[in-house]
Amino acid sequence: MTRPDCSHQAWGNCAGACTVCQSRARLAFLSADIPGSTEFFQYGPIALWTTLGVVGATAVYYFLTKRSDTPNRSFTLIAVAVLVLSFLPDLGLALFVDDVTNSEAVSLMVLHLPPAFICVAILTGWLFNR
Repeated sequence: MTRPDCSHQAWGNCAGACTVCQSRARLAFLSADIPGSTEFFQYGPIALWTTLGVVGATAVYYFLTKRSDTPNRSFTLIAVAVLVLSFLPDLGLALFVDDVTNSEAVSLMVLHLPPAFICVAILTGWLFNR
């Protein structure tokens, strides 16, 4: 089993990698004019919510390393469940806000994927095999 890593370095790696990936994806969407408007694609809120998500993921992983015999597996399952739940607000925007296009909602959902993958990969040691 890979040694769990809840250090400041692991958190910093997650936060940095997530912010860079989401910034690139955001710019790609905006450059391709995929979203109908830029209202939900402002850098500040995206960076804030990503950072809060990384802090939450690190805290959950730390808790699992103390309480679970299989923290990597448990964390991966929780991360998948949280990822699916994180799509609900974007679906709500698409269904109930008239100004939001489907492409805008899907683009927002796609922005959830890099942080989920990066947090699982770095915290569980899959990416940097410790």
